[in-house]
Amino acid sequence: MPTMQEIGEQAIQDLASSVAVKQAAFYAANGRYWQGATTPTDTPKFDSPTAPKATERISSEAKSYSDLGIKIPTRTPIRFSVDTYNGPQGHGYTVAAMTKDGDDMYFRVINVGPETGREQDWIKFPPR
Repeated sequence: MPTMQEIGEQAIQDLASSVAVKQAAFYAANGRYWQGATTPTDTPKFDSPTAPKATERISSEAKSYSDLGIKIPTRTPIRFSVDTYNGPQGHGYTVAAMTKDGDDMYFRVINVGPETGREQDWIKFPPR
C-alpha cells in the first residue's frame, strides 16, 4: 500500500506540473505569476480524497484554476494553494500542499523561482 508521502507527492507533483504550464504564459502576459486559492476547504486524509473547487479564486485574482485551464483532479488527497512572491532575487511562486495521516497533519512546498529556501519537503505540521 502506498504511503502518505508517496500519494501526497504524486498529487502535488501533478498539480505543480499543470500549474507550471499555465504560469509561463500568465507571467509573459502580466509580468507576474498567478496566485491560486486554497482548495478544498478542509484538509483531506491522504487515503480519503475529497473534491477541490476548480472555480475558487482569491479576491485579488480575477482567474480561477479552471479559468486558466489548470488541470486539477476531481478528487484529491491534498489541500493545495499557489502563492506568489516578488523578493530581492526576483519573481517566483510556490505550490503548497497539506494532507492528514490519522490525526497528524503534513505540509509540503514546491518552489519555482529564485528563492530556493522556500522549498520544503514533507514535514509534520506544526513541527513537534
